[in-house]
Amino acid sequence: MNLRRIEEELLVIRCQEGDEAAIAELVARWHPRLVRYAWRLTGNESTARDVVQESWIAVVRGIARLDDPACFPAWIYRVLHRRATDWIRGEQRRRKLHGELENAELIRADEARNAPASGSSAGRDLRGAIDRLPADDKAVLTLKYLEEFSIAEIADALGLPEGTVKSRLHYAREKLAKAWKGKRK
Repeated sequence: MNLRRIEEELLVIRCQEGDEAAIAELVARWHPRLVRYAWRLTGNESTARDVVQESWIAVVRGIARLDDPACFPAWIYRVLHRRATDWIRGEQRRRKLHGELENAELIRADEARNAPASGSSAGRDLRGAIDRLPADDKAVLTLKYLEEFSIAEIADALGLPEGTVKSRLHYAREKLAKAWKGKRK
């Protein structure tokens, strides 16, 4: 077990005991990663920050019930994933209710304006291809490759069996390859 994991487990235990400084340190350590993940899922920085804020409220309220501090990384991603999924579903319902089906070009232009500046053209193309995938595919790919979670950690974070995670990763990679290939032509 690496030193960082041990430190985080001790930090979680301090949080469970009500140590406010530990909570602040936990937020400082995890907040940027959670915002990146939520941004990938929601496609919008402002929404991602709102979803993460709601997740932190749930974490502070529920951390005392976390039985194993070693499970914190998967647990916090599960909390965040549920909040993001709720937002996505709500957004889909709002769009349906208002009958506003937006033009795909407008969506891509908005994503390009909101996307974080980074890396090479190929890297931006790849991120764009990931962004166009369904939410479930984005979730498993982001956790695997951007957050470097193991299959077991992804399964725990998303509340899925490991076999399902492997299957979703397989099909998400295939979809990503097709989307990226289409974009690069």
